[in-house]
Amino acid sequence: MHALPNLVLVGFMGSGKTSVGRIVAGELGLRFVDLDQQIEEREGVSIARIFETRGEEEFRRIESEVAEEAAQSAGQVIATGGGIVLRPVNLERLGASGVVVHLHVTPECAWARARGHGHRPLLAGSDGEARLRRLFVERQPLYDIIPLSVEGSNRPPRQVAADVARIYRRRVGDAAKPRAS
Repeated sequence: MHALPNLVLVGFMGSGKTSVGRIVAGELGLRFVDLDQQIEEREGVSIARIFETRGEEEFRRIESEVAEEAAQSAGQVIATGGGIVLRPVNLERLGASGVVVHLHVTPECAWARARGHGHRPLLAGSDGEARLRRLFVERQPLYDIIPLSVEGSNRPPRQVAADVARIYRRRVGDAAKPRAS
């Protein structure tokens, strides 16, 4: 039996990519990969520290390398960082490895989930909410390009994960049967 295609979760910060990804991976019997975690393990420092010491452009370069590496393997649920869409090559590579699903949330939901998390370098400072809204407006057109989307605002991760798993199964077919509990 050959490995199943990847399931790639894309969305704004706070959209639930990691939470939903872990649940879906368990349900589908796929390996879970969090690109942000992979970056931190590879670099030996937090993403916030990379932003602080090397800048966003260097972080995006590293992120692209890690995304390319992840796309080389199959049978994974890949949770991307919120800015993965800023470099079109990332979605091209990840999309070629499987099914890409956008987890959509409203800016209000994203802020409610993201505030108070010290590991969000783009929101550091007193104007975090205003910055989040600006980023949301800038990035939304890039997310809108993705044809498969699930609404994640004000919904429990299990419910969102069930919708994502359904989409994946429809795309992949019988090979991705639900795992027995």
